[in-house]
Amino acid sequence: MDNNMQLSELRQIAKDKGLKNISKLKKDELIELLDGLEKGNPEENDSISEEKAEKEKFVSGNRSIQGNW
Repeated sequence: MDNNMQLSELRQIAKDKGLKNISKLKKDELIELLDGLEKGNPEENDSISEEKAEKEKFVSGNRSIQGNW
């Protein structure tokens, strides 16, 4: 995957390929996922995507809890 592409372009490619939970991924993470798809590792990419989404939920939840104190 071309590292010179815009984040929005990478997100559109990922969306077109059916990847979910990509909105909070960083550019390098998206490139890694898309490269993995090109190499034929879709199961690995799905689990990475889901793992990152769960991590984001956890981190976001902690921030909101801390803000309520």
